[in-house]
Amino acid sequence: MAANMIGQAVRIIAFDNEGSYMLMLKPEIVPLPKEKWKGTVIPLGIRSDSWYELEMQPLNEGGCNIALVRKAADPEIVHTPEEYNFPDSLYQDHWEKAEACGVVGQDGALLACIEVCPEESSD
Repeated sequence: MAANMIGQAVRIIAFDNEGSYMLMLKPEIVPLPKEKWKGTVIPLGIRSDSWYELEMQPLNEGGCNIALVRKAADPEIVHTPEEYNFPDSLYQDHWEKAEACGVVGQDGALLACIEVCPEESSD
């Protein structure tokens, strides 16, 4: 039975750790104060086994057809933060009202995080 079927709330974090899946059970999620964590690099990488191609049929009396067609990527598409000089970090200046929480290891290293910021405008 799943935990929610027996009325038990359980915190679980699962992630890909450079090719091997990791699981954290009941991690302590704590606030990450801006004064301490501003500028901490978030090592976001991207891996994909596919990509999308836009296919468009020419305009005729019935209009035109546009489709996004999924294509296999061979080799796998991989982008690392090193390629872009580590652009993602906590509390960047343009996020004035950001707040962050995360999981910190016993050695003080950031293991997981989430950062949220209210939207100030909706153009």
